[in-house]
Parts: sequence; C-alpha cells; structure tokens
Amino acid sequence: MARRKEHKLDPRSFQASEAVLGSILLHAPAILEVDLLPEDFDFEWQRAIFTCMTDMSSRREGIDVVTVSERLQESSPAHAMELPNGGTWMGLLSQLMQETPTWRNIASYAKIVKDRSIARAAANGITFGHADELAGAMGSVGNKAMRAVGVDVPEISYSDIRDKEDQGI
Repeated sequence: MARRKEHKLDPRSFQASEAVLGSILLHAPAILEVDLLPEDFDFEWQRAIFTCMTDMSSRREGIDVVTVSERLQESSPAHAMELPNGGTWMGLLSQLMQETPTWRNIASYAKIVKDRSIARAAANGITFGHADELAGAMGSVGNKAMRAVGVDVPEISYSDIRDKEDQGI
C-alpha cells in the first residue's frame, strides 16, 4: 500500500517577501496598503529594507532604489550584514524591482507574508496563550495559518469577546 505523503506549509515565502519590497520600490504609495511588521519578514536584510522604507514613508521622504540604498548604506552597511550573493544594497534593491511581477498585487503578497509569519510563530513553539492573543489580533486569517501548522485554535466570535469584556474578564 502506498504511503500517504504529508504536505506541510513552508513557513517562509521568499517570493512574496521580496515582491512586497519590490512593489514598494516600484510604487512607493503601495506601502500604505500593507499591514506588516519587520518581524514578518524571513531574513535580517529583508527586515532592514522594510524598516528603512517604513521610516522613510513616515517622514514623507521619497522611496526608490537610490534613496533606500543610500539610507541603508548609512545605517546598515552591506559588509555588516549578510546580503544574498555577497551583493550590495543597490544591486539587491535593483534585483527586487526587476523580479517583482507588479506592484498592484502588493496586498496579496503581504497577506502571504503575514500568513507565513504566523505559521513560523506557531511552528516555533508559540504558547497557547500567545496563540489566542495572536489569533484575536489576526482574525480568521491567523486562525487558518495556525491550524495549517497544527495549533489548535478555538473558534470564537466577536460577540463572545464583547460578552467577556462586558463581564470584565
């Protein structure tokens, strides 16, 4: 009898993470369409780029390959961080732009990044107390992602939460 092969959700998504960053480089206002944190990204260099972009956006500074590269070089020199293929910030950012299919799908890319971030947290031993907190914060998307990696997340409705709040729980 053939053995059934189990498929597990890979808790990383290199393409989606890179597409979010590339989308912002292609169309800076697209950053307003994502609800991500630096921790949602897989690698230190991705977190550094996203942090730089969000900081620049909050200061209403222009975001493009040149400005982001300059800011990163000042704050996180490439030699101080392991970049893919031993590259430079300018080369990496240019590659992200070239490999991003379209900025218009940034919300979809960001959803994949967030779902995988939640799956990584669950796979890395998040406690059930934290799972409930995270599930509440993320809603049904978070619940689905955590269930995909085997975390038992109870169904709870907003009226249940309101009832508990009314009771002071």
